[in-house]
Amino acid sequence: HMTDDGQPVGYVCPLTADQMRVTKLFAIGLSGKKVAHELKMHEARVARLCASACEACGANNRTHLVAILLRRGWIQ
Repeated sequence: HMTDDGQPVGYVCPLTADQMRVTKLFAIGLSGKKVAHELKMHEARVARLCASACEACGANNRTHLVAILLRRGWIQ
């Protein structure tokens, strides 16, 4: 059985806890700067986490990343 985007049903989210925390904040509309402030990280770290999360999920950018995670049910 496959999901709408071609992944097997039950496919485990490949993101780390930090990547997921950053992505969830992007999903509610926070900017990179606000995510960094909220998580008490440097903006460069947020950018690196976003880039590695995009790579792990095959996303082109953070908007695409959020869409993929929503579609797969990994964030709400």
